[in-house]
Amino acid sequence: MQPSNVTMSLIRLLLFTLILLSWQASACTNCWVLFNGKCYAFTESFMRWAQVRSFCQKFGDDGDMLIIKSISELNFLKAEISRRSKFYWTGATDEGSECIWRWVDGSPWDPAIGSRMWWQADGKPRSDIKYNCAYARNVGDWDSMSCTKTTRALCKRSLAMGLGVWTTWGDCSKTCGNGNRVRTRLYDNPTPSNGGNDCNHNDLMETKFCKLIDCPVNGAPGPWTAWGQCSTTCGDGEKNRTRECNNPAPAYGGDACNATDLTERMSCK
Repeated sequence: MQPSNVTMSLIRLLLFTLILLSWQASACTNCWVLFNGKCYAFTESFMRWAQVRSFCQKFGDDGDMLIIKSISELNFLKAEISRRSKFYWTGATDEGSECIWRWVDGSPWDPAIGSRMWWQADGKPRSDIKYNCAYARNVGDWDSMSCTKTTRALCKRSLAMGLGVWTTWGDCSKTCGNGNRVRTRLYDNPTPSNGGNDCNHNDLMETKFCKLIDCPVNGAPGPWTAWGQCSTTCGDGEKNRTRECNNPAPAYGGDACNATDLTERMSCK
């Protein structure tokens, strides 16, 4: 018996769905986790809240901090964060408007989501002018802390972004002495691979040692010698002691010690 048109349509729909799901799973590159067409990076990169957004935006045009759009997304994140048992910054803040929480991208704050986020029994964050940035706790709920504290970055983006090419090396971080040069790259080159593994995203930044010149070293006096003999065997005299400019000695154009700091005199009889 020939399969009916309805049966064939259902088979085609099922095959299409399986192909689409397979493509989506591979389109989240290494270190990303897929949920509802979005990829999430649970990184090991520690930074202050204000640094997270520019970090996440390196992952493409729509890369950003964690901004939650639905209850289902919130539940997914709670499960993922609880499984990892780690803290992560979110894109929620009330900085500049105490107790009026908003997402960093300006999107509306949904009280239905907010009431399920916070760990407090009343579903509201604590009111404290020192704690203006929200983070996800290791048990899957949310709390707030000072935006100047550091914890892990959690980023979100659309599918199918891969590693791009390195930028040129930046300037040395120090004009003299030991420093570092940095180069970066973006997730902007579609190279799909299986996703879902944790990683620290060190693949987005490289540093290398640099030294343009040695820094000048100013000289400083070393220890005193013992006092010398009195200049006379009777009557008023003088004795002295000295020290060298060797703690450290001046180098690379640094200043020498003042001569008056290297000799000390006292009266004697």
